[in-house]
Parts: sequence; C-alpha cells; structure tokens
Amino acid sequence: MESSLHNEFRPKLKAFAMGYLEGVRQVYRSKENTVEVLKKYTRVTDPEVLSASYDEAYQAIDKDGALIEAGIQAQLADLVKTDPRAKGAHPSDFFDASIINELHKEGFVKSLWASK
Repeated sequence: MESSLHNEFRPKLKAFAMGYLEGVRQVYRSKENTVEVLKKYTRVTDPEVLSASYDEAYQAIDKDGALIEAGIQAQLADLVKTDPRAKGAHPSDFFDASIINELHKEGFVKSLWASK
C-alpha cells in the first residue's frame, strides 16, 4: 500500500496511530471512562447497552494495534453480499502495518503499557 500520498502523510498517519493506541490503552484501563465516552458520543443512556458495547469492543480491539488479516478477510466476505468488487479484494489492499511496526520498534507501544 506504499504510495506517494501515503509517504506524504506518513507523519500525520503515525501521529494518528499513536493517538489511537493511547485511546486503546484507555479502553483497557478504565471501563467507567470508556462507557462515559460511549454515552456522550452515541447518546445511548441504557447502562446495559453501554456495558455490552464496551465488552464487545474490549474483546475486539487488539492492545498492540495489530491488524489481523483474517478479520479484514471476514469483513470483505460480508461486503461481497452488497458489493461484488469485494470478491477480488485482498486484505493487504486495505492496510499497511509499517507504521504500527515502527511504533513497536521504537518502543512506543511497550511504553504505553508500562506506565500508569
């Protein structure tokens, strides 16, 4: 997925990934705060729905920011029902793990989970 556009915006993409991973840390560290954020932005007030949403997200979000090819393939398989172009698509067409890999090599991800 290397492109001149990707290279041009790489610093912004990296900053976004860092912010995303910081948000993931918050999801794992504080159910109460995460539920409050869900409540604010979804305007859902039912505590059971909010709790179930949190629990589902907790299970689905990878702590390390890894993109799981099988998960993308499952999404593509579902998308084929409404968009036949998805049949010929490959998961690697939709993601580039180089930024997440770079953050791992730099120690950023490890440092997120080392501090409180």
